[in-house]
Amino acid sequence: MINTVGSKINLITKLDLSDNDLGDEGIQLVAQGLCSSSVQYLILNGNFRSARTRDARVAAVDALISLLRSPCPLSRLHMSATYIPSGSISRAGARNTAQLKTDLIPLISVLATNNTLTSLDITGHGMGNKGAIALAKTLQTNESLTDLSWDDNATTLSGFSYFNVGMKINKTLHHMPLPMNDIYLAMSSNSTEMMQLIKQIQQRLYDNLLDREQNSKRVRRTIWNTNNHINSFFPPPSRTLVSQDSLIGIIPPSLAVPSPDDEDLTETTE
Repeated sequence: MINTVGSKINLITKLDLSDNDLGDEGIQLVAQGLCSSSVQYLILNGNFRSARTRDARVAAVDALISLLRSPCPLSRLHMSATYIPSGSISRAGARNTAQLKTDLIPLISVLATNNTLTSLDITGHGMGNKGAIALAKTLQTNESLTDLSWDDNATTLSGFSYFNVGMKINKTLHHMPLPMNDIYLAMSSNSTEMMQLIKQIQQRLYDNLLDREQNSKRVRRTIWNTNNHINSFFPPPSRTLVSQDSLIGIIPPSLAVPSPDDEDLTETTE
């Protein structure tokens, strides 16, 4: 249905299709239908099944890429392989669906030149270190992504090392829940080096956040200075107090506001 009425969806900004078992074919149709919509936040968590064919999986990912390149103002895309029921405060009720694995890499790579997507959730897809390398390359040129979730992707120490290289250049990503499951597994190879990597990544996230806040302050200060400059050329009109006596003869009696002393002074005669 969405693939036929998507162009008419011009009032919906958030669309949550979580845990609907759409599969590759369903996701392809949804993505195609939303290319001309007004959706800004699309949630597809828990919708992937084991691919029936290789072509169907590639077509689904290509459709999502086309959606990112379309006029649709999509800024948040959450497509985790792990579905966590709404209201859950832990992963106890989480349900894992099929993983995209390295089939997800083309979508990550296209974000290198994307300037609209600000939030991405690709948790649980098991894309391995190849996916981490793709993220690192994307982060080197992407200037819009500020929020990233990517735990449970089988990332090892080597993958985190590549990711850290991408973060050295990136200046926008500042919100990223630490992928604790992958970190825990990576600690088994070299806990000391892994801890150093995590500290460096956290520091770069914090630096990006600090730069963002400072830039925001600069913008507000610039606007304030600009307004003051404009007001110096166009000062607000001065307000002159006018006594009521000076308005007698100017305002018609029918429009004049009576003073308290004038009220209830007229007697009705029969």
